[in-house]
Amino acid sequence: MVLFLLHRQTGYGHGQSLARRRVDARVVRWTVLLTKRIASATHRRALFLLITMWLSGMVISACSPVPETVSASPQSGDTLVATVLHVKDGDSLVIRLDGRDIDIRLFGIDAPEKDQPHAVDARRALERLVKRSTLTFSIRDKDRYDRLVAVARSEYHTESINVQLVRLGYAWVYTRYTNDPALLDAEQDARRHNRGLWRQPAAERRPPWEWRNAKRRGGTQ
Repeated sequence: MVLFLLHRQTGYGHGQSLARRRVDARVVRWTVLLTKRIASATHRRALFLLITMWLSGMVISACSPVPETVSASPQSGDTLVATVLHVKDGDSLVIRLDGRDIDIRLFGIDAPEKDQPHAVDARRALERLVKRSTLTFSIRDKDRYDRLVAVARSEYHTESINVQLVRLGYAWVYTRYTNDPALLDAEQDARRHNRGLWRQPAAERRPPWEWRNAKRRGGTQ
């Protein structure tokens, strides 16, 4: 475009003097040289801006906090924060974590089995305790059914959900696996106040582990 305009303005044609043509040729050469330098400077400026933007992105990325991720298979000692998808029974539930469903067995307690008295009450009590709440699960172990064994806590209560279920009378302390004083104290409190399953006559109270063993042996429930 610059050369075209110069060509029109210089008026190349008949009667043009040789000197004038030489001057015009110099003007053209200077114009071309100037155009190249401007283009080169623009290119360098654009390249500088691109490098600056790239380096800025690298700095921001390095300074940004790395989000905490959960391993593909949570292990003992891990802490998970998740919502409850549904409650299976009085001591087990399913959580949703990073798009996965994970089975949780509450540590240190044993709630009535499906066919035992208060089984439905225990499940409903757990549903109330976890309703509309994000829970923190401290993983203790993994059982033979590949469930994570955990202590669950809600932001709304100082006691763990495990302890609350025992204190309400909807679960026994599973002394085969723990002698946690908080759980033992909660069970004694439920016994003294005849809460939940402790309202039954002593002859009718059967710990779930005994009930399961009798079922496996084919004995009377």
